[in-house]
Amino acid sequence: MNNAFKKLAPFIQEYIYKSKWKELRDIQIAACECIFNTQDNLLLASGTASGKTEAAFLPVISKIYKEKIDSVSVLYISPLKALINDQFERLIDLLKEANIPVTKWHGDASSSGKERLRREPEGILQTTPESLEAMLVLRQHEIKYLFSDLRYIIIDEVHTFMGSGRGIQLLCILERIQRSINRIPIRIGLSATLGDYTYAKKFLCAGTHRACQVPMIEEKGRRLKLFVDFQKEEEFFMDLYKRTLNRQCIIFSNSKAEVEENIASLRRIAKEMGTMDVYKVHHGNISKSMREEAETAMKMEEVKTVVGATLTLELGIDVGDLEMIVQTGAPLSVSSFVQRLGRSGRKSGVGVMYFTFREKPGYGNMPIDKIDWELVKCIAIIELYLNERWIEAVVPGKYPYEILLHQTLSHVASVHETRVAKLAEYILTLSPFRNISQEDYRIMLLKMIDDGLLERTEEGFLHVGSLGEAIISNFDFFSVFETAIEYSVIYENREIGQVMVPYEEEETFSLAGRAWQVVSIDKNSHVIYVKPYDEHAESKYKSYIRLIVPTKLVEKVFEVLSSDKTYGYLGKRALDRLVSSRNMFAAISIKDDVVQTGDKCLFVPKLGTKEIMYFSHALKMHGYRNEICYASFVPIYISIPDSYAKDVRAVIREIVKNKPDKYDFHVNVYNLGGKLRKYLPDVLTRKEFITDYIDDLRC
Repeated sequence: MNNAFKKLAPFIQEYIYKSKWKELRDIQIAACECIFNTQDNLLLASGTASGKTEAAFLPVISKIYKEKIDSVSVLYISPLKALINDQFERLIDLLKEANIPVTKWHGDASSSGKERLRREPEGILQTTPESLEAMLVLRQHEIKYLFSDLRYIIIDEVHTFMGSGRGIQLLCILERIQRSINRIPIRIGLSATLGDYTYAKKFLCAGTHRACQVPMIEEKGRRLKLFVDFQKEEEFFMDLYKRTLNRQCIIFSNSKAEVEENIASLRRIAKEMGTMDVYKVHHGNISKSMREEAETAMKMEEVKTVVGATLTLELGIDVGDLEMIVQTGAPLSVSSFVQRLGRSGRKSGVGVMYFTFREKPGYGNMPIDKIDWELVKCIAIIELYLNERWIEAVVPGKYPYEILLHQTLSHVASVHETRVAKLAEYILTLSPFRNISQEDYRIMLLKMIDDGLLERTEEGFLHVGSLGEAIISNFDFFSVFETAIEYSVIYENREIGQVMVPYEEEETFSLAGRAWQVVSIDKNSHVIYVKPYDEHAESKYKSYIRLIVPTKLVEKVFEVLSSDKTYGYLGKRALDRLVSSRNMFAAISIKDDVVQTGDKCLFVPKLGTKEIMYFSHALKMHGYRNEICYASFVPIYISIPDSYAKDVRAVIREIVKNKPDKYDFHVNVYNLGGKLRKYLPDVLTRKEFITDYIDDLRC
């Protein structure tokens, strides 16, 4: 063992010997060197099961073990409550030996543990951004007592927060805590493998004025086995059944409805074939107890378990040693592909992933619509990672107005009342809001007052208004993401999960991979009572995903389509499908990115989502109504009806030459979502949409 090992506390050294570690991993050594020798923030970015959790906690525990700390010493923040429970299982004995108490503070945690921490704040606090937000609003007077001597903030799965409203909320919360306790704890971020560390470092360090270390650790000895194939519709589920039979694996899909269909079909086939029902479902609408059952089953080696999942199992929840990952259709992104691939081969060192496609209806009647864009996208994703190790960069929004409104309401509620100038000084100096002008904030505050979110007294103080009180009194306020109205599905006193559709009696639906029939419904309590249904039932989940596809991925899609390269991981049917798509594309007469088809033109610029939006709005500015056509979220072309190729080419040349200002575009459709969005002035929502979703022309 090396010098890093020698600096660890004696009981941790003993723990390492008992665990039969041969040596500390490179990422653990690098973490020790940073934590023991500097006051820098630390970003640990590597694949699943690389030892990141131990890399952060072993030196941190060693540092706080002998020091007298007068409050919570470590704040651990997770995107999932399930991850809080999972991550500490292997460290719990170690923490007991160090006499470092661990307290969970979230909606499912016991009130006794929280009360104990409030009486005597110490040790490690595990929580979520939403629970911290509630603490700031409801227990502002306790924040300094709880965190006065806070040394470390550890953010798990930090990449899931970056570029999202929830991540902006988290940064605001951390800075508000820092201001309350008048100290800046060291931040440690645990992340999946990233393609670009620039924004990750900026995110982690926001508001800390600290440097950030990012150890660059190469993955040693890990090999990949990938296979992509295409199945006829009638053969798809039987192939899926045979591929996963007696294999410990996850079947990832991009929607809950597809997960439900996959597992229900596998259960039906298993029954027909006389094999065990080893199939489980894991997604956000499955009950906590059933998700935990699936997680436990994957760790057991006695029975091989197959779990259908969405992104809920992309994160670092321990799922044991999986033999294979299956992906139905193309992954949403390169990042998602890397995360899912990383779930297999922990012991063998071989990541195995099988991609399976089935025939689906075409997107339209033109030859370009009959190309299998999803298959081509999948190949492009694989190639970008295998050959370039490229992963999408996170691009944060510049004007997060909805989170600005949320944090304004939260702060005013926590301090009870404040003057406008003092409020503006406090809020606009939080790092996520430094791009927002005083004038924009004034416009927003005036509408908040008009709507009753805030009230202004004759003395010039602001406090929460009647509507604001009603919003804050709902615990849903503390989360910034939208939560739909859900109905709990109950069978024999056990919750199966939740659905968003208020089904009627005798209706049938699929949930947790099984068919159910409604017995009765309590609409006041939002509860649906069900019984098993022996026949097939449809899942009625509706998926809405806003996905920004970067230009580099779009360019790679067209490169794969234009190439004659073959790929060793393609099965025969997939290769035939690719060749057929290439032949169709080659037959399309595209000149200067424009093709005439009947009485309309197609503009095929090979640009990402934000860039093609620019051209779409610029064409509308010139009087050309149009529609962007997507396939598997990839922007393929702009369809321009009642137009001629010669005229379209001319106007595109004019757009490229003059580069019209995107803020001059007539943009009146911008569904950004968000539960507080309706309280924002329309002028600010428009500005946010144009800034964040339409890129300036790049030539």
